[in-house]
Amino acid sequence: MKSAANGAGMSVSGFIRSLACEGAGIRPFLNDADRAILQLLAADLRAVGNGLNQAVRALNTGRLRTVSDIAASADDARAISLTVAAELSQMTKRAGTARRLGAR
Repeated sequence: MKSAANGAGMSVSGFIRSLACEGAGIRPFLNDADRAILQLLAADLRAVGNGLNQAVRALNTGRLRTVSDIAASADDARAISLTVAAELSQMTKRAGTARRLGAR
């Protein structure tokens, strides 16, 4: 168990929890690098959401003359959301593969 956990870059307890959850149909846990990437993407998405909220508020109060700011913020939010989805997909594949290879 120790060598498999080390091979996956996880503690033994984290490795066992991850295997148990995966066996129950729950996606594997993310490693520290994966979490760091997701935190950066979440910060980007919050910033875009804040800008979008401000633009909509300005539009609703008549202070915004064009909707191009809203469209640009919506496009940014869409791009970040797609990036998050792609990253999550790759992270779960890498985590599962690492555990399977470490378990051999």
